[in-house]
Amino acid sequence: ECGLQARVTAGGLKNKGLLKDLDNTLGKLNAIPNDTAAKLQATKSKAGDANDTANNVLARLRDMNLNPMGLQRNNSKLENDVNKASNMIQDAEEKQLKCLCPPGETVSVHMDQKSRRVATTPSL
Repeated sequence: ECGLQARVTAGGLKNKGLLKDLDNTLGKLNAIPNDTAAKLQATKSKAGDANDTANNVLARLRDMNLNPMGLQRNNSKLENDVNKASNMIQDAEEKQLKCLCPPGETVSVHMDQKSRRVATTPSL
């Protein structure tokens, strides 16, 4: 019976400890305001709004990042088109000058002679 009595005593002490812990926990739970559920719901709602805002900002940043890339592509294409047009104009001018040059004379020699003539022509 000694062993059994010791077990009953130990069980009683353990039970008292558990009851004390339960009372402490109930006291903490009773200290929590009744509007906790409403506060948690409001917090969840604000967190959802913050998440939506963050997603919108990220989307705008992505668009802003893509826009300069598109502008850069357009600028590069425009630059190529301008260079092509410039080359076409230059080729046309050279062809026209070749038509004006006397046979056997290069365009640069012909232009040098023209510029000397203009420089030596008296102005009115």
